[in-house]
Amino acid sequence: MNRIDTLRSLESTLESFLTRAVCLYESQTGVCEGVNRLSDIASNSDNMSKLTEQIGNWFAEHREWATGDTILSADRSRINKALSSIQNRLTEDQNASPAINKIVTEIDRWRTNDPAPQQTKEPDRQTIVLRRGPEMVNGKEADSIGAFSHLFDRVTNLYHDASGNKKHIMSVLDDTLKSASLQRNRDALVLSAFIIYHLKLNGYKVSPFVKRLKEAERAVRGDL
Repeated sequence: MNRIDTLRSLESTLESFLTRAVCLYESQTGVCEGVNRLSDIASNSDNMSKLTEQIGNWFAEHREWATGDTILSADRSRINKALSSIQNRLTEDQNASPAINKIVTEIDRWRTNDPAPQQTKEPDRQTIVLRRGPEMVNGKEADSIGAFSHLFDRVTNLYHDASGNKKHIMSVLDDTLKSASLQRNRDALVLSAFIIYHLKLNGYKVSPFVKRLKEAERAVRGDL
């Protein structure tokens, strides 16, 4: 694999990572809202008729969570805790209404379908293996190498300018994302992508920055 193929592979992998990260961020945001709403229902369960209606609506909206792998184990644990609290409250009355019995049955069904922890599906991880092949550079590829070298130099200089008075890389990233969005600065966009990927590899939570990067990319392309 020559240098051009290597760069194209890295570009494709980075784009794939950013796309999947945005999708995961949007998906988990919806899950978090649903779990938080269930926790609120569990903590405000004094009105039995209101509780029955609210939990019924919640099950109707999130029925697929019981059998699918949409949610992570930590979220599922929070859901089970909230459902246990709600079920205990509902079963206090020995003369429960049909509506309450239906909700209790639904909670039992959720627990029956709850997958074991070891079955929880983790996000796919993509591994990059680069093998250097013989160098066969023609004129067009040489121009591409030179263009990338110039881009790398500009991005490096931009990083030095942006990081001069900053104490953390997050502050640099915030500035480069603003520059990419407001000034439609392509170099700032590339630098932002590099920083985000670096942070991701080092265990930082980058979901909010990925979303901003995609917005900045649309601005640079003129879509905004």
